[in-house]
Amino acid sequence: MKNKVPFIYKMLYFVTKLVVDFLYYRKTYYVNTKNIPSNGTPLIVVSNHQNSLNDALAILYSTDIRRLRFLARADVFKHPIASKVLYFFGLLPVFRQRDGMENVKNNLNVFAEIENLIIQGNSIVLFPEAMHQDRHFLGRFYLSYTRLAFGAAERSGFEKEIFILPSANHYSDYYHIQEDVMQVYGTPISLKPYYELYKEQAREAQMQVNDIVRAQVDSLMLNIEDKENYEAIYFLLNTYGRKFARDQKVDPCKLPEKLKSDQKLVRLLKQVYAQNPAQLKELYAKALKYQKELNELKITDDMVERRVSFTQLISPVFAFILTFPLFVYGFLHHVIPYNIPKLLTRKIKDRLLHPSVFVGLNALILIPLLYIIYFILCLVISKSLIIAFIYLVTLPLFARFALYYRKHFFYFMKKIRLYKYGKKCYEKLDRARHLRFDIFQSVDMLWQD
Repeated sequence: MKNKVPFIYKMLYFVTKLVVDFLYYRKTYYVNTKNIPSNGTPLIVVSNHQNSLNDALAILYSTDIRRLRFLARADVFKHPIASKVLYFFGLLPVFRQRDGMENVKNNLNVFAEIENLIIQGNSIVLFPEAMHQDRHFLGRFYLSYTRLAFGAAERSGFEKEIFILPSANHYSDYYHIQEDVMQVYGTPISLKPYYELYKEQAREAQMQVNDIVRAQVDSLMLNIEDKENYEAIYFLLNTYGRKFARDQKVDPCKLPEKLKSDQKLVRLLKQVYAQNPAQLKELYAKALKYQKELNELKITDDMVERRVSFTQLISPVFAFILTFPLFVYGFLHHVIPYNIPKLLTRKIKDRLLHPSVFVGLNALILIPLLYIIYFILCLVISKSLIIAFIYLVTLPLFARFALYYRKHFFYFMKKIRLYKYGKKCYEKLDRARHLRFDIFQSVDMLWQD
């Protein structure tokens, strides 16, 4: 049965989606959404967990409008008003051992509620790793999601066909604004073929389903299993990986295509490491040395081989000067939503929570509230609904322009730095160029032989 969505929920969905998809991200990729079962299907969506709240939002905005249910820490439900708001948005409390064993027992009631929601045709989102991390790898899957799935089937007398949908998220960058995000879906898995096995061997049925789900999630994401050499491998993906993608006839600027290329390169490095670890360790050491050189030079890999002349710097200067008023217009209107989350996150040690605070505050409170205030002020001053509406439309457009301007201005400053290095025949830059050539040639030989 298709579940109805309240009007207020729909309105908030579109407003927050605009803030997140248009202002926070540069580009969003929602891949294989045709694989998502229709609203009203008993469904558990399973995903890797790379980026706290943003993972949940990527799933929310890539599906049709439905009230997805998520699990959240019970301590955030303590305040009565907060509890009502969280329930409205589909969050359900889960108690941890640190909350006390008496409270943990309340999870039985929560799990029973979830099973009933599934039977009624709701969609539940779960992250089986039960924690987030700022690295591209897949952790251990806990079986709680399979217990809930089979528990719902059992509660329905095995009459309902329950589905699990594997999915994965991928980010071009975890922490910065105007980066890319991708949410990709696998093939829905029906639990019906496992009902008889579950009746006889419940854990065996859960483990078999978990193996299939985890394998699908693994295939959809970037999974760098070599944690010892993670930093070097990830650096290679962001430097040599762009050349590797072009050699594979794919566009490294398109996140889904770059992901496929990165997966292939990671498999290649893993294969060579198994055969000749000494060779790869030498390569990884060079990669980390090259990374250090770039950090000291304060330039990016794509600049190393470039030669910047004075004339190449003139036209961007004029472009920045001419468009500066547009930047100021966009920036000044958004000083508050840009800076308040930064102030609030100073004492939060977990960096992955910083984007969540930024997105959550801006999408739900700051941007909508400010836009309403701006609209009313413009309406009062201009006494024209048309002018006020046009003014309102310009706000997100120039907010995005201001972010674009800022990003490209900092990149331009790096080009000026590179120009100065060229004038001085800087020895450190020459070392970086030789090191880059050596690394790229070494990796070329790994797959071209």
